[in-house]
Amino acid sequence: PTGSAREPSLVAGKETYAPPPLPESAMIARPRLVERLCPPGSRLTYIHAASGHGKTTLLLQYAQSRRDVVWLSLEERDNDIFFFLRRLEMALRKGLGELDFSATDHIPLASKDSFVSTLVTNLLKVLERRKFSLLIDDLQVIGSRTVREFLTAWAAACPPNISLLWASR
Repeated sequence: PTGSAREPSLVAGKETYAPPPLPESAMIARPRLVERLCPPGSRLTYIHAASGHGKTTLLLQYAQSRRDVVWLSLEERDNDIFFFLRRLEMALRKGLGELDFSATDHIPLASKDSFVSTLVTNLLKVLERRKFSLLIDDLQVIGSRTVREFLTAWAAACPPNISLLWASR
């Protein structure tokens, strides 16, 4: 939800970028857990717990202890693959700087069977020399088959320079 107390959003035209949630004043530090969260060489860490059990807080503490972190909190509108890709692209640009990838370039491919594999291949090619962690929060909101296929294909093809940390209830 845009503009909620938990997740402020910056709106520019029709594009929305949601930065990491603001820290709670009484946040309990968990440095040992954060240190073990994504060991070197890990490509995917999946955090699954009920609402209110600290998934977002743990991701936030991980993000605060690292450089080169890209954060994306998902929302219902991310079930539209192009809305999702545009927000992912914006988060990558915000976290990494210049990026030679445009979600809109892939619109003509949307009806092709190779759409998801082409997207993943093109995006990973652009990111091949970048070392970073991609934190995706609220993964449970995604019901779209295409978005799920994209995320699954990315996890399967994820190179060692990218660490994926995903959280869901």
